[in-house]
Amino acid sequence: GLLFVKIGEESVQVEQPNEEKLTNAIVKLTRQGAKKVYFVTGHNERPAEGKGADGKEGYARAADALRSENYQLETLNLETKAEVPEDADAVILAGPTLPMRPGDVDKLDRYLARGGAILAMVDPRANTDFGAVLSGWGVDLNDDAVVDRLQSIFGQAMSPLAVPSATH
Repeated sequence: GLLFVKIGEESVQVEQPNEEKLTNAIVKLTRQGAKKVYFVTGHNERPAEGKGADGKEGYARAADALRSENYQLETLNLETKAEVPEDADAVILAGPTLPMRPGDVDKLDRYLARGGAILAMVDPRANTDFGAVLSGWGVDLNDDAVVDRLQSIFGQAMSPLAVPSATH
């Protein structure tokens, strides 16, 4: 089925409507202006779309989910910008594996000082100085691992999977 949700002059088309899709449509129409999220580039981060230079998958599904919630996505190469743009509602650091340049860290420091929000993701065992950058922001990384004891029987201990329990 197809449904149109309209508030004032704005409308959103909803295909195969359900509660979640209708709620999302209402949020889109009532939120004042789209929020903007920047994916930082230049330190071998995983991209918002496609694959990175190292062949690792990007965050296309997450990007699509953000767009469905009325977020605009752009990339941000800090080396080419004097500051994090004023319209940045959030900045995503998606697993950098190359060292952050001091000037880049300074720009992110200033962005945080003016109330900015950063989502920082770190690939396990990444050989980078990113932990020191996070530590400067009051976030300390431990060298921990999640191990699924059930899966370790099958040789996949470091790749925890949700396995339905047979004891319902």
